[in-house]
Amino acid sequence: MSERNIAGSATAAVMSQLVSFYTSLAPFMILAAVLIIVDCRFGVRAARRRKDVIRVSRMWRRSFNKLIDYFSWITVAGVFGSVFGEFLGLPVLSFGILLVVYGIELSSIFSNYFASRGIDKKINVFKLLGKSKLADIIEDTKENKK
Repeated sequence: MSERNIAGSATAAVMSQLVSFYTSLAPFMILAAVLIIVDCRFGVRAARRRKDVIRVSRMWRRSFNKLIDYFSWITVAGVFGSVFGEFLGLPVLSFGILLVVYGIELSSIFSNYFASRGIDKKINVFKLLGKSKLADIIEDTKENKK
């Protein structure tokens, strides 16, 4: 009976720490889910415009793979933020990691959006960090440069 109590206590101690850790990261997980849904929607529209065959199983598989990837990156960002602490009251390292990951997804969303509308442009979200004009971050795609 005491082995059950020890196992139950150890499980409760570990799980309470995990729940506390992931509760603080919940907004980032919700944002990741929203970005994945939006990217999937515009990706399907872009594929229809290109007259590609849309396989629902592939769409779900890629969406779930992205969800798992984002869960992993959010966990890494949270661990780095916990281990290295906060600088000036902000978890700078965590925000940096998530900024890169979400920036890549935003670039994908904009590419799929423009492809679904038949516009041969793409947006480099990372140029927003150094540029002040929105027109500087819009680039032509490879097909348009030929």
